[in-house]
Amino acid sequence: EAKHLRKEVESLEGKLQFQMENNQALSLLSKQQKERLQEQEERLREQQERLQKQEKFDKQLAEPQCDLEDLNNKNKSALQLEQQVKELQEKLSEVNEMVTSAPSKKGWEAGTSLWGGEVPGQRQL
Repeated sequence: EAKHLRKEVESLEGKLQFQMENNQALSLLSKQQKERLQEQEERLREQQERLQKQEKFDKQLAEPQCDLEDLNNKNKSALQLEQQVKELQEKLSEVNEMVTSAPSKKGWEAGTSLWGGEVPGQRQL
């Protein structure tokens, strides 16, 4: 009977030793998994921060783009106005030149315009 109990105790000791080693291995594995999880969480936080910075940067880039488009439109309008002014100045210059070197007073007195038409309100002689 004592021999049987000793064998049972030895068997239980072996099982206990196996369980302890197994628990240590599981504990080590759990610790390693926690460390990897913490590293992944840290990488995730860093990626989120980079993403937020990128979104903020993209937004800042978009604002000047709108301003740049507005400026371009204003510049185009200003250039168009300058061109119109230039064209009007050229026409005025042509008219002034025609007036100063134009037909004699007789033409005016006869009721014709510089362009050869009748001047409104003038009578033909």
